[in-house]
Amino acid sequence: MGFWFFILVMGLLFPIVMILLGTMFMKSAPKKINYIFGYRTDMSMKNRDTWAFAHKYIGKLWFRLGLLLIPITVIPMLFVIGNTENVVAAVGLIVSFVNTVTLIVPIFFTEKALNKAFDKDGNRKAEYTMKTKWKDAPLIHKIVTVVSIIVALAVIVLAILQMFDIWTQAIILCVPLMGVNLLCQTYIQWNTSRKTAYFSLGCAAFVFACAIAVFFIK
Repeated sequence: MGFWFFILVMGLLFPIVMILLGTMFMKSAPKKINYIFGYRTDMSMKNRDTWAFAHKYIGKLWFRLGLLLIPITVIPMLFVIGNTENVVAAVGLIVSFVNTVTLIVPIFFTEKALNKAFDKDGNRKAEYTMKTKWKDAPLIHKIVTVVSIIVALAVIVLAILQMFDIWTQAIILCVPLMGVNLLCQTYIQWNTSRKTAYFSLGCAAFVFACAIAVFFIK
C-alpha cells in the first residue's frame, strides 16, 4: 500500500503544481521579465504587455486542466489498489505520461494566442480583446467553478479514506463525483475551447460508465 500511495502522490504532483502556478499566474505575472522563473519564450518576453498576457493565458489553462487531471489521475490508481508493484508502477507511468503531455500542450495554445493578440514586435493588435475577467464572469460560471474545486478536493479525501480502509465504500461515491467534476469542466471550457470541452465530456461519460460498473461489482 505504501508504494501505491507514493505513486499516487507523484501523479498528483502534476495537477497540484498546475493549479498552484495557474492561480498564481492568473493573478499576476512575475514583476520583472527574467530568464529564471515564469513563462519564458521569445514572444512572451518581448515586453511587459506580452509578459503579462502570456502568464494570464497559460495560468487559466493550467488551472482548468489541473482540476481536470485530478480525477484522470485518481481513477486509474483506484482500480489497481492491492495489485503488484509492477502493475501499480505501469499504471503510474501511463498517468505521469498523460500528465506531462497535458502540462506541455498549453504552451502551444499560449504561443498561438500571443501571435493572435500581438504582432511580431510585441505590439497589441487593436482587434483582439481579452476574455471576461473573473469578477465580470456570470454567476453560474463562478458557481460551477467553485463546485468543480470542491468536488476535486472531495475526490482526494474519499480516495484517502478508501486507501486506508477508513471507509471501504468510498469508491462508490468517489467515481461519480469525478464524473461531476468533469461535467463542470465541460461547462467551463465550452466557450473557450470546444476540443477540451468535448474531451472532458467524453471522460465524464467514461467515468459514469465506470461508476455503474463499480456499483454492480460491489
